[in-house]
Amino acid sequence: QASLIVSRVVCRKLKMASVKISYQSVISKFSEYHKSEGNVWAHLLTTSLGLLGVASVLQRSLIHLSRMGKKAALPRFLSVTVWILYAIALAQDVPRSVARSSACILVTVGFAAIKLDWGFGKGIVAIAAGYILQ
Repeated sequence: QASLIVSRVVCRKLKMASVKISYQSVISKFSEYHKSEGNVWAHLLTTSLGLLGVASVLQRSLIHLSRMGKKAALPRFLSVTVWILYAIALAQDVPRSVARSSACILVTVGFAAIKLDWGFGKGIVAIAAGYILQ
């Protein structure tokens, strides 16, 4: 029943966020900030930190909704599945090399969230830090 509730909430949110932004429309502005290798590495780290925060909050939310407690394997698996699905959706609009590297980062973030098990508080701090440090 918890998965049904989560799927309904996600579907509602996706309907609200129906703005289409293509890779081609964003890449020229995005590239301006990645002219030096230092900026690329900083962006990689700060984005990964923010995504890790999102993954941690998502994971903790799914665990809470499942009411399975700390050893909830299914909610943790579902949180990684969300990142895999996001990577597949991303592959529809970006070059394959970008899709492959993004998929690796997203899945790594999903598994790191399982290993670290930060929860809501640290997850929110990671999201804020990733955003501010950008």
